[in-house]
Amino acid sequence: MADINEISVKLKQGRDGVWHSSNKISVSYPVDGNLWCGQVEDRSYWFIHRNRVIREVLRKFPPKGWVADIGGGNGFVAQFLQKSGYEMVLVEPGEDGIRLAQQRGIRQIVGTTLQDAEFQPNSIPAAGLFDTLEHIRDDLGILKDLHGILKPGGRLYITVPSYQGLRSVEDDYVGHVHRYSRKALIRILDQAGFVMDYSSYFFTFLIFPIFFLRSLPYHLGLVKKFDEKWFIRQLDPESPFLDRLVYPLINWEVKRIAGTRSIVFGSSLIVAASKK
Repeated sequence: MADINEISVKLKQGRDGVWHSSNKISVSYPVDGNLWCGQVEDRSYWFIHRNRVIREVLRKFPPKGWVADIGGGNGFVAQFLQKSGYEMVLVEPGEDGIRLAQQRGIRQIVGTTLQDAEFQPNSIPAAGLFDTLEHIRDDLGILKDLHGILKPGGRLYITVPSYQGLRSVEDDYVGHVHRYSRKALIRILDQAGFVMDYSSYFFTFLIFPIFFLRSLPYHLGLVKKFDEKWFIRQLDPESPFLDRLVYPLINWEVKRIAGTRSIVFGSSLIVAASKK
């Protein structure tokens, strides 16, 4: 198990078992974001498929020790990987996210941001930024910070939304500063000192629905207000017809990524990289 005392002198464990810092840093994420994600995560094809993709990449490019899930929200990814045999430490500043992660049985939680945790250099064996990097304006800065605190040869796993052309009002609402192409993400990782192990797009089948139903109306100025109920229905459509259409495509993506073959387009992107 990770010894938080050894990797940060700033964090103190509270009565709730969570490691806390005295400072509070604002993050680019809606206040109630963890709550409405928590409504659908356990049954949404989107969250479930992303978990399976992440697990396959970790299997092919395994961490050399425990994994810090940076900005891990409600602990949905951390719980899944913990059940899959990986030792996880959730790093999450949101109080709602911390509470839900505790209910999910996450064993170690650091209740602050990566910057405020002040982990020691060369102290963390592996880290994940699972749909977190796009919320950070200084994305290169956070990657350089992670490079500094990862152990030599330590692994970094990232998922992000892809293609700036797919931007919509949903991105604005949830605080997405960036969307990435594979080339752009590889370039910024190289600038931060990482070497690429693997990269692939996924959610190929969402490209056109996102573009025509979200992005095009947004860029034409037809949609300016976020509709939370409509967004949640997209994540959890409860449609037998869509299930029959989507799940064969989901299984094809998982098999392809499990074989370390890349997918050439999709609405999300996953990479595994290593500290040089």
